[in-house]
Amino acid sequence: MQFGENLYATGGSVASCQGAVTAWYNEINKLNGKYPGTKWTLDVGHFTQVMWESSTKVGCARTLACEGKSILVCNYSPPGNWAGQAPFSEKVWESLMQASGARSSSPSWQVSALLLATASVAAWAAALA
Repeated sequence: MQFGENLYATGGSVASCQGAVTAWYNEINKLNGKYPGTKWTLDVGHFTQVMWESSTKVGCARTLACEGKSILVCNYSPPGNWAGQAPFSEKVWESLMQASGARSSSPSWQVSALLLATASVAAWAAALA
């Protein structure tokens, strides 16, 4: 596999980078404050790809599709989401928990996608906005 990929589609409005990153990043809430380690599942696959520690490049494109739908596609290199591998270290997870004001054992916390997105994700989101 050459690239990792996230897709985001909307109906009736233009897909925004902010909306896509927020939706993908908010999958973190499905983890209920628990570090995913190597046991993450596909229901958090957008989040893990956005945060995959070894993915250092991202490129995105947005288009209007049939019937007024808008699609945003982001490709990541090197690709992430490898089965049996952790998306990031426990140290990164603890930093996310501290930045959100939550403890990793807390089941009810919210994380702002814009505040905690990596610098590369924030840069491309700003460039495409």
